[in-house]
Amino acid sequence: MNASIARAVANVAIFLEFSADEILDADAAVGAMEQLAADLQLLDEHAQGQLSAAILSIASEYGATEKEFLEGLPESLGLVVRA
Repeated sequence: MNASIARAVANVAIFLEFSADEILDADAAVGAMEQLAADLQLLDEHAQGQLSAAILSIASEYGATEKEFLEGLPESLGLVVRA
């Protein structure tokens, strides 16, 4: 999986998770995150595993809070996570 795609997914998820209510309505953020998860779950298992691995691989590029969030993101999105 391309690291650029993983980074794009990570950045959208971080924006949805950490934007202040004045920037983004909390209900809208939850709805968008749920839609993101549903769309990504349509990927086949191999692609889900690749995306999960790529997200975990780039997590160290982010600050501590975002890194911790990204480390749990694949599971939160309901993606296949490679052991």
